[in-house]
Order: sequence, then C-alpha cells, then structure tokens
Amino acid sequence: MLRSHARLPGAIVVLIATACAAAAGLDSHPSDSSALADGAIVDAGRMLVPRASHSSTLLPDGRVLLAGGCAINGCDPGPLSASTEIYEPARGTFRRGPDLSAPRSGGHVAVLLRDGRVLITGGWSGPAVTTRTELFDPRRDAFGPGPDLSVPRAGASGSLLPDGRVLIAGGYDGSRSLGSTEIFDPSGMRFTAGPELSEARSEHAAVRLADGRVLLIGGSQPRGPVLRSAEVFDPVTARVTPSADLTVRRHKHAAALLRDGSVLVVGGSDERDSRGTYDTSERWSPDSVRFESTPSMHAARFKIANAVVTLGDGRVLIAGGAPEAEIYDPSTRSFRVLRGSFGAGRMFTSAVALPDGSALITGGYDNLLRVTNRAFRFVSAR
Repeated sequence: MLRSHARLPGAIVVLIATACAAAAGLDSHPSDSSALADGAIVDAGRMLVPRASHSSTLLPDGRVLLAGGCAINGCDPGPLSASTEIYEPARGTFRRGPDLSAPRSGGHVAVLLRDGRVLITGGWSGPAVTTRTELFDPRRDAFGPGPDLSVPRAGASGSLLPDGRVLIAGGYDGSRSLGSTEIFDPSGMRFTAGPELSEARSEHAAVRLADGRVLLIGGSQPRGPVLRSAEVFDPVTARVTPSADLTVRRHKHAAALLRDGSVLVVGGSDERDSRGTYDTSERWSPDSVRFESTPSMHAARFKIANAVVTLGDGRVLIAGGAPEAEIYDPSTRSFRVLRGSFGAGRMFTSAVALPDGSALITGGYDNLLRVTNRAFRFVSAR
C-alpha cells in the first residue's frame, strides 16, 4: 500500500505506483508508455465496512468524510448504513467517524459549505426517501441536525453557489421525479423554494460553471423517458433557462468542469439501463451553449455520478463502471486507460480529488451487486 504521497519526481512516482500495483496483485494492463506517463491506480487498503452509493467529501484539513451507503450484497433493498468513516491521507488509514442520524443511500447529497461543514440531505433511509438533513462539523467530528427538505429527495443534485448557499435540484420522492428546486441558506439554517425546472429529472448531473451558474444535464423519470434536455440555473436572477439538448439521452452519467469553462459529460445509459450503457462523451461550451460529441472512452460506464473528478492539473479521472480507470486530457482531447485495475467493474463507487494531485476511490458494487470495502488511490506521474 502506498503510505506516503509527497511530491516526488514523476519517474519515481511511476516506479512506486507500479511496484505497489504488482505487490497488490493488480492487473498491470495496459503496458504502453502513455499509461505510465499518466499515473496509476494502486491499492489503498480497505474501508471499515463495505459501501456502495455512499458519498465522499474532501474536508478543509485534507481528510475525507465517507458517509452512508448500502452495506451488503444486493444493495437494493438491502440494509443501509448510518455509519461514517474518515480517511487520513497522511497515514493512508480509515478510522470510524460519528454515525449519521439515520441510514442514507440511493442518492443522498453531500456538499462542502464555505465554513467547512458538510451538508448531507435526502436519499433513501430504510424503505422510504427522507426529507431529513444534517451537518457535519469537522472541528468537532460531530453531526448536528439541519432543517428538513420541503419534500423527500433521492437522486437529486446539490451545488454550492458563489454566495455560499446550496441549490438542491430535482430528484425522486419515492413515486415520481421532481421538477422543483430548493435553496439552503446556512446563515439562516433554512430551505426556501427555488424555481421550477423545465422538466422533472432525477439521476441527472449538475456542474457549477465558472461564472457561478449551474448546468443541469439529462436524467430520467420513472416509467418515462431518459432525458436529452439540459438547463441552466442563474443564482443572480433565480431563474432556470433551457440549454441545447445533449447529443444522446443520458442518466446515471457524470459531468466535470474543465479549466476552459466547458463541461465534459461521460457515460450513462438510455432506457435499457445496463443494456444501453454508453462509452460516449460530449462537451458543452458556454460560448456556443451547445453539446458536441467528443472521443469515446475505452469502456462503457454508468452509475458513475460520484466517480468522476477533475484533478488539480485539469485532467479528469473516470474511476467507475469498468475494471480499469481512464483519464481525460483536455489538452489532447483524448482518453487513456490507466495502469492498474479494480479487479471488477465498480458501480456507485465514489472518488474524490486530494490536495497532492492524487485521488481516493472507494467502494461500489460489481455486476453481481457484490458490495466491496476495497479502496484505491490514483497516483499521478506528473
């Protein structure tokens, strides 16, 4: 296991990552020099409990809060976890954190606030979707109650706005997808109604743009179509306006903001779910306000909403849905498979970028719905 993550020269990092992968028995595919130049996926030990559909949040002090998730094989409607744990990057270890007030899985939202606390909202809690929210204070390592959502929400999106408020958009209330939004104000500890979306959507992707607006992308409705539509929320006017459509319908996909202000959208699926999984990607430009097809990934991936992160150097790590991870390089507009393997395709895994340029990848389940407690780390060669 890689225990130290100081900034080493690129060649040394590659040698260490390669050695760790070999020692852990990880698949070393691919062996080409471009994969070596990008970095590697290495073993990072095991979480205290198995988790899938959990959240991972980078705290201001560099630790990572892992919260909730489904805990046993089968996942739905298996028992959900109220436990949390905290990853200590300097030691490469997991330790138990305080319990949530209630179990959460199936699309709860975790958002880091400007004051360092973490807002956790909604998700499935037992047999039903919940309205309950709570706040984690990293200074005390403790949770406190938050105000209830106006309606139960799972599969919603949560986006931190420039003024410190949080937009909660769409989701599923247990019977239907929602077109409503609400906005959390941490100064007043309350939710207020936001504008209606142009279409009800859950399992969508949301990205805060460089100018502070929020792009909402795709999603689905129970017993309805997977959506091609996208829309933009403007916090200044508190209005939502439609954007151009995606090139294909997508839900259970992921999106990431690039340094030039554009948005990369990857994977997902259509109405056939696991039989309609995409390897395609597309890019939204704030200048043209359009989606354009970009190169395909090397593997089809879905259920990856929390498994795609923008790294400190501007590249994008795609770490779920397949046995190997990929990295997107905006300078070449290309995807490359990374060295190392997860051993199985991991869906509903969670990834978070760390301050040293690496990323922590935790949990998920495979095609047989077997939940894992394994953790991995992306180690950059740059």
